[in-house]
Amino acid sequence: MNQLFIKISQYLIFYFWSLCIYQQIRNFQFFDKEKQDICKQFDLRHTERKKNRQRQTLHQKRIEENQINLIIKIYIKSFVFQRVSMMQGKNQNFIQVKNSQILKEYAYKEDQNYPARFSMEDAHFIIDDAFNDGLVGFYGVLDGHGGSEVVESCVQFIPEIFKKEYKKEVPVKELFTQIFKKTDDKLRLVGASDQGACACIALVRKEGLNDMKCYVGNLGDTRAVLCENDKAVRVSTDHKATNDQEIRRIKDMGGMIIRGRVSGSLAVTRALGDLDLKTEGVLNVPDVQDFMITSKTQYLILASDGLWDVVDDQKAIDLCKNMTDTGEMAKKLVKYAIDNGSRDNTSVMILKFN
Repeated sequence: MNQLFIKISQYLIFYFWSLCIYQQIRNFQFFDKEKQDICKQFDLRHTERKKNRQRQTLHQKRIEENQINLIIKIYIKSFVFQRVSMMQGKNQNFIQVKNSQILKEYAYKEDQNYPARFSMEDAHFIIDDAFNDGLVGFYGVLDGHGGSEVVESCVQFIPEIFKKEYKKEVPVKELFTQIFKKTDDKLRLVGASDQGACACIALVRKEGLNDMKCYVGNLGDTRAVLCENDKAVRVSTDHKATNDQEIRRIKDMGGMIIRGRVSGSLAVTRALGDLDLKTEGVLNVPDVQDFMITSKTQYLILASDGLWDVVDDQKAIDLCKNMTDTGEMAKKLVKYAIDNGSRDNTSVMILKFN
């Protein structure tokens, strides 16, 4: 009896042990199969990702090649156009009017300064008798940067806004501020995020029976210099990122000056356009100065920095000493600037009072 019990026990132990071994083998095979399936899925996903990366790389290369080809085409087109323009004289604009309604005489001369510059980004406007009453004249010189679209738009917008906003009872500083603000608002439709323009404008009007007064407002480094008794008097402010007062203002508004530029990119601290930098302290609020026009007041120079980079205020006046023709004066200043190393578009407007 005892022996039978022992044999049955041994048989049951062997049976359960075999069953455990069998189950372990089945579990191992299932795990191995599951592992293989997972590996296969991983390999498929990895292969697909690799193909996607290859397709993306190829697509990016095609985009870059298209961009390079487009840049080359634009450059060639610009080069050919500028060569043709130069041969046709279209890169040099000259205007002169004697015995104007408001002034004794005025002239404007510009030069693209090819080949130092491949495009013309200076512009101007002249409204000699704004309201056909012989009382008000409005003049301006603008210097674009980053492209010509913004500056070309400005010379359309500014005169239009001036005619709508002008009222004699409105202070001229307020008028100029509104003109620049509304011009900036319109530039948002042009896409002026990374393009801008410096501007120097002058309003000349008769006040009273015999008095005449001139108001000058500017943004950036486009400058106005008055000649009085053959002496230079600056009547504008250079808004540059090297100006201590402008540096403090930019920093107080949360901006940064890096290597003499606002956020490391813009050399001027006030301008039209440049909308991306308006949150960095770049303003469209002009500085405005004024002066009475007397018998000692000879003429006013409005010019882009293509002139002022190589000529100081008094030198510009000295170059025009004993000259009476505004056209010849403007031509001489432009030529002198280019002959003496100016690397920028150069524009000069002469407003002669007496």
